[in-house]
Amino acid sequence: MSDCSDKSSARDSVATEAADWYARLRAENVSEIDAARFRAWISGDPARRREFEAIDEFWADLKAIEDSPEVRRERSAIAQRRSQAARRPNRTRRSVAWAAAAAVLLVIGTALWIYREPADRYVTGIGEQRTVPLADGSVVTLNTATEIRLAFSPQRRDVELVSGQANFEVAKDPTRSFVVTAGDRAVRAVGTQFDVYKTGDKVTVTLIEGKVAVIPNESPPVVAAGAASATPEEIVLTAGEQLSYGLKAGTVERKSADIPRVEAWRARKLDFNDTPLTEAIAEANRYSGTQIVLEAPELKDARISGRFDAGRNDLFVEGLQGYFRFRVEQTSDHRIVLTPAQ
Repeated sequence: MSDCSDKSSARDSVATEAADWYARLRAENVSEIDAARFRAWISGDPARRREFEAIDEFWADLKAIEDSPEVRRERSAIAQRRSQAARRPNRTRRSVAWAAAAAVLLVIGTALWIYREPADRYVTGIGEQRTVPLADGSVVTLNTATEIRLAFSPQRRDVELVSGQANFEVAKDPTRSFVVTAGDRAVRAVGTQFDVYKTGDKVTVTLIEGKVAVIPNESPPVVAAGAASATPEEIVLTAGEQLSYGLKAGTVERKSADIPRVEAWRARKLDFNDTPLTEAIAEANRYSGTQIVLEAPELKDARISGRFDAGRNDLFVEGLQGYFRFRVEQTSDHRIVLTPAQ
């Protein structure tokens, strides 16, 4: 009898922990430390993943009726049901724990849940970065001005990078591939870490750990001159490699990546190495509402190297003045205009 009681208590403890994690991860800003702790927690026991995913499914069903009178009455009765749960069968007690977690989320929504987006869509504004732990144990870190959309199923974990840049730390699950679509190609992984950056006309995939396959959705890729060859079906990357492909053209370019430079954005840094000044300014402008405008024709071919703080265009311009001569004018419409020096 004691063994049964201990097992029941352990299951209830896992359900409570899962409910607590589910509430904490619905916060607008999840720290890297919390994300790491969540990964360690969910990977430590298959029962934790089952409970967490069960709560996720339960919450998805409940969202459709969250404002109904029945749900409002249910929230007021949570305390009473939880006190009665100890005398009920184990499965019922776990259901009450899930319902309690959902009710808690509804009650403290102002503090922990900002209803600006559905659960399958995550967005960051200009200058914002966000870490999102997913129900499968994977973690996505969104850079500035980024949008992703999720479509998880028992067979596959699909993510669409609509815009911007994201770093994916994929939890291993051989039964469900993790597929990130950006433009007309997709990145397929099982358990690995990679970065995908989608600009207006190009997508760049950088593999940090493990192995991924970049899959053309329609026509086979044409390999650019000087780039490595690829099969028509897929392009397999190994750690330290980078693949770029155009959103409209069917060409790809494969090369070795400078991983510290690629990952600099996660520390809110801009890292340039002999980068055209126009590209460096465009990159800096991604992180700030104050836009730098270059109106100095003599600098159109200039290049820049250095490490700068992302989101501080004022300091970036000060740094540029150590390299080049130009006049600086700050306008009332939040622009920093660089014009030829007199």
